[in-house]
Amino acid sequence: MGYTHYYARTLDSNDPELYDKVRKGFIELAKQAELNGITVADAFGEKAGAWQADGERISFNGFENESCETFSFTQIVPRQPAWRENEKTYFDFTKTNYRAYDALVCATLILIKDVYGSQVEVSSDGGWEEWAEGVALYNSVFGKEVTPEKLFAEELAHLSGK
Repeated sequence: MGYTHYYARTLDSNDPELYDKVRKGFIELAKQAELNGITVADAFGEKAGAWQADGERISFNGFENESCETFSFTQIVPRQPAWRENEKTYFDFTKTNYRAYDALVCATLILIKDVYGSQVEVSSDGGWEEWAEGVALYNSVFGKEVTPEKLFAEELAHLSGK
């Protein structure tokens, strides 16, 4: 077990224009994260600066001892495993164990939620205070003030029964 972030996306959330907005935004986030001293690596955590952000997938990890699980977000929603084939969303997660790249994972999830809106639900083992570095990273790149109320309005309304 460890500190983990989760997301679910609708099976029809394959819009290439939305994905391209996320991809371009992620590139800016990754560059800023590196300027902030976070070493971002390939999916295996072996090659510093070798994160992926192309027309198919965004993929990254921390570097060496700061790596944990790969964060991955694809343009096309992956095929559901057989045991989930009747579900209406694709579910994924990334365990970061509070490693340095957690800030980039949080900022990327904020970006994805901002761009995809109700097509994506985001949750986490941590509270908003654990997201502070990711929020600061997102705000520094996009100049937007992010609050849980703004970002997760639908989820909060659902939880409160409104």
